[in-house]
Amino acid sequence: MERTPLLHRISDTLYSDLTLEQILANVLALAVSDLGASDGSIILLDDSGQVADYVLAREELAPAEAREAVERVLSHGLAGWVVRHQQATIVFDTQRDERWILLPGDTLVVRSAIATPLLSGEVVRGVLILVHPEPQHFNEQQLQLLTSVARHATIALDNALLLMQAKRRLHELSLFNEIGQAIATLDLDEVLTLITRKTAEALRVERCALFLLDESAQELVLRAADNPGWSGEFLGLRLPLEARPQVADAIARQEPVEIRDVFADERLRDFWPQARRLGLKAHLAVPLIVKGKAIGAISLDRTGVRPPFTPEDVNLCQAIAHQAASAIDNARLYQEARRRAEQLRLVNDVSRQISGILDVNRLLRKVVYLIRDNLDCHHVSVALVEGDELVFRADVGSSGKEKLVTGLRLRVGSEGICGWVAQAGVPLLVPDVSKDSRYYPWPTLSETRCELAVPLKVQERVIGVLDVQSTAVEGLDEDDLTLLQALAAQISVAVENARLFSTIREERAKLAAIINGTEDAILVTDEQGRVLIVNAAGRQALASDVSDSLAGLLLHEITDNEALLALWQRASSRGESCSAEVPLPDGRTLYATLNPIAGIGWVAVMHDITYLKELDKLKSDFVSTVSHDLRSPLQTIQTSAELLPRMGYLNADQREAVDRITRVVSHMSALVKDLLDIGRIEAGVDMEMAPCSLWEVILQGLESWEPVAKDKGLLLTAELPPSLPLVLGNEQRLGQVVSNLLGNAIKYTFQGQVTIRAFTQGDEVIVTVTDTGVGIAPQHLPHVFEKFYRARSATTNEVEGTGLGLAIVKSVVEHHGGRVWVESEVAQGSTFGFALPVIQEGMVESADDLRSPGEANVANGG
Repeated sequence: MERTPLLHRISDTLYSDLTLEQILANVLALAVSDLGASDGSIILLDDSGQVADYVLAREELAPAEAREAVERVLSHGLAGWVVRHQQATIVFDTQRDERWILLPGDTLVVRSAIATPLLSGEVVRGVLILVHPEPQHFNEQQLQLLTSVARHATIALDNALLLMQAKRRLHELSLFNEIGQAIATLDLDEVLTLITRKTAEALRVERCALFLLDESAQELVLRAADNPGWSGEFLGLRLPLEARPQVADAIARQEPVEIRDVFADERLRDFWPQARRLGLKAHLAVPLIVKGKAIGAISLDRTGVRPPFTPEDVNLCQAIAHQAASAIDNARLYQEARRRAEQLRLVNDVSRQISGILDVNRLLRKVVYLIRDNLDCHHVSVALVEGDELVFRADVGSSGKEKLVTGLRLRVGSEGICGWVAQAGVPLLVPDVSKDSRYYPWPTLSETRCELAVPLKVQERVIGVLDVQSTAVEGLDEDDLTLLQALAAQISVAVENARLFSTIREERAKLAAIINGTEDAILVTDEQGRVLIVNAAGRQALASDVSDSLAGLLLHEITDNEALLALWQRASSRGESCSAEVPLPDGRTLYATLNPIAGIGWVAVMHDITYLKELDKLKSDFVSTVSHDLRSPLQTIQTSAELLPRMGYLNADQREAVDRITRVVSHMSALVKDLLDIGRIEAGVDMEMAPCSLWEVILQGLESWEPVAKDKGLLLTAELPPSLPLVLGNEQRLGQVVSNLLGNAIKYTFQGQVTIRAFTQGDEVIVTVTDTGVGIAPQHLPHVFEKFYRARSATTNEVEGTGLGLAIVKSVVEHHGGRVWVESEVAQGSTFGFALPVIQEGMVESADDLRSPGEANVANGG
């Protein structure tokens, strides 16, 4: 036997363009022929040491028999010994060497054998074995030759494996590209079908199925499969988890589950008959994981002819499963987005179409038709809560027939599914009404098999129920529930708006009747002065030639009444209630009170006080006449009384009587003087206006009352700023205001101090007089500026006065366009104040025009 020719022939074979199987077959044939063997085999191993492939010189064995024989000798025979020891060996006599085992039913006579490992570095790639029917047939020289052949074969094997791996990687990339393109279609069924087909091809399996998990039912749903006899009739088949324990295990563990021999797994005992019939042996289940959660699995089965799954197979299937999971997630998200978009479209469409309907009955009729047209249902109805009853207000059937249940009344909480929902305030989906005792059968809806009711709620208050029915059991699902809840929210708002509109319209009609029926003029504007409401009396008071529609017009556009416009301007600038008399061109006088209304604007109520003004004028004329006529007699009496002591001796009683006459006449003279003053003020006599300084007026008042305060032991102080803006006024009358307030404060203060202050606030000059006197009880405060009104108390009975001082203050200040007020607390003192609008021409500087503030800090003590 020559070594070189054999190795040359083997080299030619190894580096030919034949496939790996053809190369191995040729190598085996050459080795058998040149080494004088009768038979032989080459067994290839994968990286895990399992059988990857094999070539037998004996072709009469069936694939299953051959596979079983190879695995047996690899685990118990000569091939296994060579792999474990990684060395070549000779069996000189099989009957005397325990490494040789007899296979059941093997008719091949073997008495000697020679074997060598296919070594690639430290890794055994396989085993080459030759046999002969005679003992002692092989020798060491043949063993060395066979070892050389094995080395050459291993090199070729490594190259072939690298080429196979490259081709396999290319195939995998092509497979992933196809799956990626399919995923882009977002058609879930198409994607899953492609995935199962390509997985079966790539992993060379006879059966491939894809299951999705129905977690609520704990079932596996068959969504796609690739089997030789698959026709699709079982698509959607549901199986309990225990029917596919290996798939359930992969889902639960979230990792691949490989079964090399299904007949060695007792859990699959029920599957054994089918596995035998189909020749199945190995199984692989790989979970589909989305966002850390298993949603299903890919199930793979191989026959006994093919080797078990390798780690590369598992990795490839996991990569495919990852893409499949992404495809499922994307498709689900797409379907969910489409479903939500359709829901939003319907909700928006319903909202748009019903938003402008303000009649409840017409609104509800529109609603039931819109839902009927967009939802596959048998009947739609809407009922509203009225007291303790639920009254159906609108309904329509699939055929378009109306009023099948309209007018029906159910007791809330005790009748029907709708009655239950109205009380519970939560939606209710009944897949089969025949199995729910709450169902209320109605003759006109005898075909109903499924019902869905959703409450109509406004701020957690149930105002009604939206009800949808189907003729099929489970004809309505959770998606329909979600959609109807969104619609119910829109419908609830629309119904409540329609009800509120109806209520507002009724209330507005009542308000209009009341406003137009009153004799007082009423005018309502917004914050910008635009007219909102004006009654007939107000329209007549504003102008006689205005158009019928005043709403939206600015106040100055419909009237030129200066007093009314000034009242609005003053109230707006101050942000508080104001009152004023409003003279009309026809001679009448209205007393207007303007009050702010939060969120609306201003409302003015103007009462006709013309007759009161006339009475007041008559009274004033009478008082003026009487006062004028009394002035001369009183002067005569006072002069005579003062002359009596000079005309002769008067005893004590006579002197007391004369003093009493003098005091009474002096008091009456002061009263007459005040009456004449207030008459002239109200008549506008002696009221010429000019720019004047309140600072000078205040200082003059302080000088005149300084001796009186000092005599009473009171501290009289002033707090004035360096300058005050000018006001338009009558200096004499303003001096009278300051004097009256100071005199009033000193008169009712028995100890302590009186302080006058002045400052600028906004567009006004504010003057206040504060005392530490007896104070005024709350019930008297609203009347202190009325004529002849005096707040009587035990401590003030002895204080003399005419009751006109504060009335003069009020009249003078209001004639100057200002306002007066009082704040007081019994035994704590009082503060009287007035405010006058400033004019913008110049400021009075203390250093140039008037005495300095230091001169105003008057302090008098007793």
